[in-house]
Amino acid sequence: RLVQGRVPCKFNLIPFNPFPESGLARSPRARIVAFALEGATGNVVWTQYLDPGPVPSGFAAPTPMVSGGRVYLANPMAGQVVALVMLDGTVAWKTAVTGTAGLYAWGPGTLVNGGRLIQPVGGDLYTFNATTGAVLKRYTVGGGFIYNHPTVLGGTLYSGNSYGWVLGIPLSDVTGD
Repeated sequence: RLVQGRVPCKFNLIPFNPFPESGLARSPRARIVAFALEGATGNVVWTQYLDPGPVPSGFAAPTPMVSGGRVYLANPMAGQVVALVMLDGTVAWKTAVTGTAGLYAWGPGTLVNGGRLIQPVGGDLYTFNATTGAVLKRYTVGGGFIYNHPTVLGGTLYSGNSYGWVLGIPLSDVTGD
């Protein structure tokens, strides 16, 4: 069904891409710019430049996770997971993370009950407090998670990885609950 008229919200319209800092030449310290678009007009509502850093080999920006008035995304350039306020783009929190060297393909995160964010970082699954950004657990799997979006069904997290594995991991193993 086609929605007509003004759409008063921004929903899953927050793509982000790395942009070089110096014109058309690729900068050794690139930044990700997150931005929100107004759904009915396509006008830019806000932009937020994330911390810069070197572009990892094989980098591909994952889809942001949007929920509960927050936008959760990975910033592999600076080695961070970031939460932005959906209405204005301000940084709610950013948490430093470390990934396995050479595995810079970070997939999108997923939220689970209890306010926990599970974010793939290289070959690891980090669990964060979605409100504060505190790391609750790091679960090592191996292989990158590019194009493999973790999905939770019941008490199991399902995903694939760059090793070609199809994974079904008890959610409690990932979150530490």
